[in-house]
Amino acid sequence: MITRTFRKTGEKISHLGFGGMRFPTKPDGTIDRELAGKMLDLAYENGVRYFDTAYGYHNGESAKFFGDFLCTERKDRYPRSSFKIANKFPLWPVKEKADVDRIFNYQLECVKTDYFDFYLLHAMNGELWQKAKDFGVYEYCDEKRKAGIVKNLGFSFHGTVDDLDRILAEGNWDFVQLQFNYLDYFTGSAKAEYESVSRYGIPVTVMEPVRGGALAKLSENAMNVLSEVTSSSPAEFALRFCSSFDKVLVILSGMSTLEQTAQNVKTFEDIKPLSDEEMKGAMRVASAIKEGKYVPCTGCRYCTEECPMSISIPEAIADYNKFLASNTEENPARLSAFLDEEAGKCIGCGACAEKCPQGIDIPGIFETVRS
Repeated sequence: MITRTFRKTGEKISHLGFGGMRFPTKPDGTIDRELAGKMLDLAYENGVRYFDTAYGYHNGESAKFFGDFLCTERKDRYPRSSFKIANKFPLWPVKEKADVDRIFNYQLECVKTDYFDFYLLHAMNGELWQKAKDFGVYEYCDEKRKAGIVKNLGFSFHGTVDDLDRILAEGNWDFVQLQFNYLDYFTGSAKAEYESVSRYGIPVTVMEPVRGGALAKLSENAMNVLSEVTSSSPAEFALRFCSSFDKVLVILSGMSTLEQTAQNVKTFEDIKPLSDEEMKGAMRVASAIKEGKYVPCTGCRYCTEECPMSISIPEAIADYNKFLASNTEENPARLSAFLDEEAGKCIGCGACAEKCPQGIDIPGIFETVRS
């Protein structure tokens, strides 16, 4: 497993991190712990030492599973000092200052640990950063850092570049987590965000390197462009892009299958940065994706947390993307029965859109489907 040096401590950190947002699930929606345990075993035994979770992942079950498996069942085989756990403080449940201490201690309890190696303020933008300051969240976490209960303090980011510059300037950060991939780099704000963080000399942990799987399943046009410039698979190419940047410490992958885990650990045994020609090719592939019909959903599931109708939003949008990609004048596509049914449930309240880090007008999409 390739490692990168964390400049603050000199530690070698596994370049691949295991994201706990997309574990395999059973029909009832709970984590398939037997299969997920096999995935964690495979990852750990092949050198993965960075495990990332958050308060809301799998409705809170993700953090508990990491605690039960890594810090309890495997504690003799996998000493706590041998791996890093990253967790995130959620601003949305905070109603009063007393909530801050309650939530933090609850998170320690869930993971069955007495410290976090990497701790983040979750999904920061200008509004949530102001709330973090108003409720003393940053100061609280900084005190935990001084006490050694938080080893490294950072934030994950979903906002404007101006928001990012403000947060960087107003806090003392050990790392920053960015949505970083070649699509967002060449057609979005990821390049400017990376450059902002780099000016502070702060390492980056990467989320959504394959854009929620979208960069692993390219359109025919984008795939044709990719095949002209590389022999790498689409997923490997996306991961190699992220690894081409020297400030990138850890690349998180939200693995869902044993096969994905095996492929990722193989890729990171000797991952190579993109060549100059491949980097130019990445820009061409990004342009081809952008020109196509595509809703930029990453499947993060934040939108489902507040949906009063329990709509399977990421799955419905995935079906909608398939519909867009296959719908031509020569071969008009038909909506899937699933998409039609899910869109019909939408009452247009907008709660999902408020939670979407990508800014997708989800009610608008469902209205389009119904019309």
